[in-house]
Amino acid sequence: MKTIVYKAAGGNPTAIVIGDNISQDRYPEISCQIQSKKPEIEQVGFFETVHSGVPKLQMAGGEFCGNASRSFACLLWQQNPKNSEFDFYVSGFNGVVRASVKKKRENLFFCEARFPNLKSSVDVKSLDGAIVKIVNLGGITHIVVSEDDFPFSDSDYEKDMKRIRDRLKVDNDAIGVIWTREESKQIYIRPVVWVKDVDSYYYETSCGSGSIAIGLIKKKSVDVVQPSGDTISVELSNGNMTLSSEMEKIMEF
Repeated sequence: MKTIVYKAAGGNPTAIVIGDNISQDRYPEISCQIQSKKPEIEQVGFFETVHSGVPKLQMAGGEFCGNASRSFACLLWQQNPKNSEFDFYVSGFNGVVRASVKKKRENLFFCEARFPNLKSSVDVKSLDGAIVKIVNLGGITHIVVSEDDFPFSDSDYEKDMKRIRDRLKVDNDAIGVIWTREESKQIYIRPVVWVKDVDSYYYETSCGSGSIAIGLIKKKSVDVVQPSGDTISVELSNGNMTLSSEMEKIMEF
């Protein structure tokens, strides 16, 4: 069993496990073991090959993850650098992801992933007199709140996330609360994501699906500043959603 870890837009380290005949029942257990030994890793996915021969990334909790999808594309490129475009499946998304990878230098890439016809919905709710927006992406649901209404706490973000999630009665394989603020025409996010099957809470250093949620709310293409300080670009075009940023391989074990 081999594990390769990538960063997306300077954050959100994602581990991809490559191994033969690993039962899906063991994914949450293996994920917890990896994150216990290396707590900087924020999520874990597993390399699978489906019957058609098309590769698939299956996240430990079965969730959808935009950054992990692009990490997987970089892994596919490193396995076959003669190609620059790849098609694959990811958990939580009912379609084929189409990604392109360009090498910038050793272990540093620019990756763009397109999610054709990504099914989504945006609901508007009220909480404590403030407007919040609930974005369902299928394999993950994000609750988007303003920092003006719900101040972000570096010490209590897990408790605050649970309170917002539970009061709104949101349920899914994975749920995020995305705190947002806008300064000088830039959008900043602070994403806290819970994955049900591994019961993990991470203040993610970057978040692809959370950035998609912002694009859907704004109804336009946007550049979203991550907690890492780097930016993820979201493009909406003809029903397709595209994520792009720098990606970096940071370790292998």
